Amino acid sequence: HTRGNGAGSPVAQTSRGGDKKRTRGSWLRAERSVGEVMVGPAAMDIVTLLIEDHQKMKAELAIISQDVDSPNTRERTRRFIAHYEAHESIEENILFPALKLLLNENSDGEWLTDLMSDHREMWTMMDHMVDSLNDKEIGLVRDEVITFQRFFQLHLHEEENILFPGVKKMLEPKMLQKLGEEAQIFLQKYEFGSEPRTPA
Repeated sequence: HTRGNGAGSPVAQTSRGGDKKRTRGSWLRAERSVGEVMVGPAAMDIVTLLIEDHQKMKAELAIISQDVDSPNTRERTRRFIAHYEAHESIEENILFPALKLLLNENSDGEWLTDLMSDHREMWTMMDHMVDSLNDKEIGLVRDEVITFQRFFQLHLHEEENILFPGVKKMLEPKMLQKLGEEAQIFLQKYEFGSEPRTPA
């Protein structure tokens, strides 16, 4: 899955066998908010921020999986994927580059490559979720959501038990705080908290 300049609503853009390919960047553009972005008075370090964001995404996904036949499932899925992309972007564009500077002198970076491979695999799974929603196959939607949810939870467990402890050992507290401030600014550009409207 590659980044690009897709247009329109990604959820409505592609079905299996279609000739239009969804791009990761288009989800975030759909969630962009207006107004100034301010860092809160108690900015978190990047590890704390990412762990808290894990909890928010798990809660969002639980709502989707428990009520897949809801008229709000399509909108909730769209917002979840946009939220996931923002989270992944923080890891790959803010946290991982800082780690790679250190890993160039260390041979223990294979786990980082594995995590990025997981990211690509999850985009394939989310494509399948969206395709099943487009096809309006509720049974298939449920299967795709459950499959993704299991993989997603294993990935978060690996990050929280392997990646983040390693991050805390490798990076100084001041750097963790600095990266957290950058990540918080990035997350505040997007809105994920409000409930979708129920279709009339």
